[in-house]
Amino acid sequence: PNSNPNDGTRLQLWDCNGTNAQKWSFMSDGTVRAFGKCMDVAWGSSANGTAIQLVSCNGNPAQQFILSGAGDLVNPQANKCVDVTGGNSASGTPLQLWECNGTAAQKWRR
Repeated sequence: PNSNPNDGTRLQLWDCNGTNAQKWSFMSDGTVRAFGKCMDVAWGSSANGTAIQLVSCNGNPAQQFILSGAGDLVNPQANKCVDVTGGNSASGTPLQLWECNGTAAQKWRR
């Protein structure tokens, strides 16, 4: 939100605008990064609804993600997907961890 790189900033869906906040890199170590920080499952939780946030990279399994051939962005530790809350396509909708279900709310691409 607002290109805020602070640790703990919850990630959200937003209309494409070309800012650095939307420039993500899939790294060889399994992390997904923006602003030199990592996408992270808050508190390393595996509970449905857990926030997906931006934090300093630290090698934690909560910061590991695999983009499957089907377009699912999976955290292997939780064995769950990055999901757009409620399948809502509106800008500002927060991202969460959710059981993989194959819906459009869980489809991502590079």
